[in-house]
Amino acid sequence: MIDTKLLTFLSVCETKNYTKTAEQLYCTQPSVTNHLKLLEKIYSIKLFKNSKTFELTPQGELLKKYAEQSKAFDEQFNRSLEASRDGNRIISFGVTPNIQNSFLKYVLPKWGLRTSGIKYNIYEMTFDDILVAMRDGNIDFAIVDTNFPKKNFQTISLGKTNVICAASKTNYLTQSKRISFDDLIGERIIIDDIDSGKYQFLEYELKVKNRSIDEIEDQMVVDNPLAMRDLCASGVGVGFFYQAEISDELLSGKLIGMDLIEVKNQVEFNLIYTKNHISTDLIEKTANEFKRIFKEVTFSKYSSTMK
Repeated sequence: MIDTKLLTFLSVCETKNYTKTAEQLYCTQPSVTNHLKLLEKIYSIKLFKNSKTFELTPQGELLKKYAEQSKAFDEQFNRSLEASRDGNRIISFGVTPNIQNSFLKYVLPKWGLRTSGIKYNIYEMTFDDILVAMRDGNIDFAIVDTNFPKKNFQTISLGKTNVICAASKTNYLTQSKRISFDDLIGERIIIDDIDSGKYQFLEYELKVKNRSIDEIEDQMVVDNPLAMRDLCASGVGVGFFYQAEISDELLSGKLIGMDLIEVKNQVEFNLIYTKNHISTDLIEKTANEFKRIFKEVTFSKYSSTMK
């Protein structure tokens, strides 16, 4: 069990207020102060540069990271212990919305047959929520399509998919399989929320070439991948998609895909988890199954849609 003094410290770092921390932890304010003083005595450090702003010292930053890791490990252990009493193992993981619609839709039908004796909980979450849930030990791993601080996680690549522009066949741009960014300037562009992997990817790739998404005047931001797909199929505008996300529509002709020649056109799906996780063996086994299934099912299915 994690030391209550560390939980107090984490709460103070979050609330930046002794009274709020006391209310949050159902204790008195003097108890909060005492816990912090004991930590400083035990580790012979000063936690805060300023007790009013709660700015951490370098040593305080180190202790915070240790406390966060301890809290996450404690949560992992408790969930594993509870599951072992029932003779099962429980693994929880988060996915970003685009992963749900472009990766799991291929993997889950095949993978679901291979989970005997293990209960999996899957949560669709924003990337920021994923980071918080992993920090707190509420999920064991995540599958993401966004940029992330790799030094903080163990990472397993699960596969890649193309990023393509797509529109209904009524759009004149679909007469060409490859288009330039200049071709899009006068078009209505339907794009994900700025926190999505596709948006971040496109923004970065264009920035490298001294271009910007902001050059497109008519933008429609839609944070639902399925709604984006339907809007484009109905002729409302041109959208940016993962090819795995709309392979069925590409094969049926509801959407026509085009390469944007100014970007490298590929995004990697990654499984990430905290280092020294209590269920590392099971996470890695799951990742390898995901990787194999995605390669077998997806690539053979949508590789023909851009020929």
